[in-house]
Order: sequence, then structure tokens, then C-alpha cells
Amino acid sequence: MGSDIRHLLNDVNALKSDAKSDLRWLITIFGTGFLVLAGLLIYGYLRLDDRLSKTESLETKIDTKLEDLLQRIPPVVVPPPKK
Repeated sequence: MGSDIRHLLNDVNALKSDAKSDLRWLITIFGTGFLVLAGLLIYGYLRLDDRLSKTESLETKIDTKLEDLLQRIPPVVVPPPKK
């Protein structure tokens, strides 16, 4: 009878140990997944920021060229109104 109780207690302790180990693995997996996801989001944001800054510089060049083109076009002569 005494050995049966010790056997049950050993089984309970083994189950507790396994449960703690499984919980640690689960937390580690979720933590790693979260860090990978956060890293990917940060990487994507930085790439998007680089592309937007390139687009802004290109927009500035286009605006400058348009202004230069407008200065080279002669003004339109409007005929005087007829009475």
C-alpha cells in the first residue's frame, strides 16, 4: 500500500515536471514567433520608408523640370476684345 502511494506521488511529480517543461516550450515558441514577426514588420517599414524617400526626391526633380519647362514656353498672346 505504501509503495502504491509513493508510485502515485512519483507519477504526479513527473506530470508536473512535464507540464512545466511543455509550458516553457510553448512560451519560448510564441516568444520567438513574436520576435520574428516584429523583426519582419520593422524591416518592411524601413524598406517602405526608403522607397518613399526616393519617391519624394523623384517628385522634387519632376516639379523642378516642370517649372523650367513653364519658364521656356512663351506667353500666349491674347487678342484685344472687339467692340
